[in-house]
Amino acid sequence: MICYEVGSAEDKERLGICEDYEVLMGPDNFVCVLTEPEDRTWGRDLYDVVNELNKLNLIIIELEREIAGKD
Repeated sequence: MICYEVGSAEDKERLGICEDYEVLMGPDNFVCVLTEPEDRTWGRDLYDVVNELNKLNLIIIELEREIAGKD
């Protein structure tokens, strides 16, 4: 099963990410680092998440069109 998960302390150490930061990990080596909460911005820290969600949305749209075409 492909899923996203919050990285552990071991993951952060392996990736060289500051232990104070959060990291979201997913399929195809997807990694998004969230820095200090007070400094987080969509444009910098969550840009990769937005791009990933947009890619997944396009896949869903394509699958829905394929399914609709089979009726």
